[in-house]
Amino acid sequence: MNSQSKRSRNLLLLAAIIPSVLVGCATTKGARPEDMSAKSHEEAAAKEAAKADQHAAKYDPDANSVQAAGSDSAFEGPNFNPTDAHNLQAERHRKHANDHAAAAAALASAEEDACKSVSSESRSWCPLLGPVAATENTPKGVRITVREGTDVDALIARVRCHLAYADTQGREGMDRCPLYVPGVRVERSGPNSIELSTKGKASVRELQERVTDHIGE
Repeated sequence: MNSQSKRSRNLLLLAAIIPSVLVGCATTKGARPEDMSAKSHEEAAAKEAAKADQHAAKYDPDANSVQAAGSDSAFEGPNFNPTDAHNLQAERHRKHANDHAAAAAALASAEEDACKSVSSESRSWCPLLGPVAATENTPKGVRITVREGTDVDALIARVRCHLAYADTQGREGMDRCPLYVPGVRVERSGPNSIELSTKGKASVRELQERVTDHIGE
């Protein structure tokens, strides 16, 4: 194989390697804040950072592909570093690590913002156990009427804190509380009522069933 043919082959190989690595840099699967708990995001970030370090250790910026005469190396050819793929992989894993770290930070920040007046020890307490007078299913979830004298605004704030806490914890082991159904939102629907809602028929049905089991009619 002449030098021109080898150079052409090596350029084609490089062209095949780089896009496959860069595509992975476009998004990080599972790195949205809602995809997992803050702790799980932190663990994922640590794993990705370790992978980045492993690839970085294999990258040699001074390496080149010039081989002895007659070599048939797949990476032979001028102006090509055979360790470039490790550098690209290192960058890819660093991005994934940063994305997971950012997701963990976003969850923690959202919880602290929503729970400014609630101690960390009491954030897991369900705020719907005491003040509920009646419940009614709606197309998007459940309308809850609270007992007379209940501070509805304070209750909504407490519910939002509980939802933020659930997001941070990843809802692990939280298979009973209605507020831990993914995607639940709360808003005021009347002077003495709030509405819990979510999207998707299955999630709406699960929310309604949990409210019935947790609070009762």
